[in-house]
Amino acid sequence: MPASLSFAKIVATPTDTAWSQVYHAGNLFALVSLTSEKEGTDLNALGKEMFNSLESNFFSLEKKNLQTITEVLEDSLKELSETVTVSACIAFSREAILYLFLVGDGDVSMKREEKVGVILSKKSHEGRKVHSSSGFLNHGDVLLMQTGSFATLFTYEQIKEALQSHLPNEITEKLTTPETELPGDASAVALLYQGASSPDSITPAQEMRRTMQTKSPLEDEHEETEDEEKSTEALKPLDEKAEEIEADEDQEVKEKETDDEANSRKVAEDTMSR
Repeated sequence: MPASLSFAKIVATPTDTAWSQVYHAGNLFALVSLTSEKEGTDLNALGKEMFNSLESNFFSLEKKNLQTITEVLEDSLKELSETVTVSACIAFSREAILYLFLVGDGDVSMKREEKVGVILSKKSHEGRKVHSSSGFLNHGDVLLMQTGSFATLFTYEQIKEALQSHLPNEITEKLTTPETELPGDASAVALLYQGASSPDSITPAQEMRRTMQTKSPLEDEHEETEDEEKSTEALKPLDEKAEEIEADEDQEVKEKETDDEANSRKVAEDTMSR
């Protein structure tokens, strides 16, 4: 089955001091929110400029991994004034591997089978440091990416309940009721992965070893239950094992090159001995 990500998005109406937008191209998803109290700041223009930089630099990459995509994201942030607060969440999938990136406040939650957990979350401003994670997707995984502002609107139980729906549009409908008031910097994307659970080339030694910490997006308002503690084992989440696969592949190439060099030397020695 060809891998695919279906999605549905939520984007608030911008204000003079808050703006958000969702970008999608192929298997790249990005949601960004900008806020500024400085009078006269054109957040819409700044946001579009950031998306243009991200798009042009991302699709020109020969190799896309945690390091190279992080560098692209960092470059796209350089032109933004320090008076602008950024919340950005980026997701890129390649077959069954998902790469996630978070700048500023934000949250990425995932539902795998019957378990729900948080796989990447920041709730305190740390400047513009890029946090990242990568790993394997399973068929039927559902993800919810949220800007920091959006994540503060809902409790852990509300997010968990919304993710019980299988289809992205149903998830977004549950989170945008007539009673929901979205600030201008609130946006979210629900994703559904359908496809193989992992590439055929992955060996048992390359399986992910770590398991996720299942916790509430609002730690101070929610105590982890026994069922959620058990979900740590049930959910084999995204981590940096995808990078290890690439390292293993590079090592195999180097070993092959070493063998070829040894064979070449043997042939040369045999020829000279004659």
